[in-house]
Amino acid sequence: MNIIAKEFAKNLKKQRVKRNISQQKLSLLCSFDKNYIGLLERAQKRITLEKVYVVAAALDCSILDLLPKEDPKCIDDMIRIDI
Repeated sequence: MNIIAKEFAKNLKKQRVKRNISQQKLSLLCSFDKNYIGLLERAQKRITLEKVYVVAAALDCSILDLLPKEDPKCIDDMIRIDI
């Protein structure tokens, strides 16, 4: 996965833990498969933009709290996929 997926994973876990919500409960709140949040938090799965909004609503946070901070000088590095 690339830096964007890894940063999203870190931010998602931070927001979920901050609200004391389990992965399973968040999955239920979002109507996702019970393992989906765990896959996202381990950066093993990519998420669609629509689902980012669903997760943000379930966590009662802004999508900006979940998305990586943008650095225009590092876009190439952010989208590069680790092998």
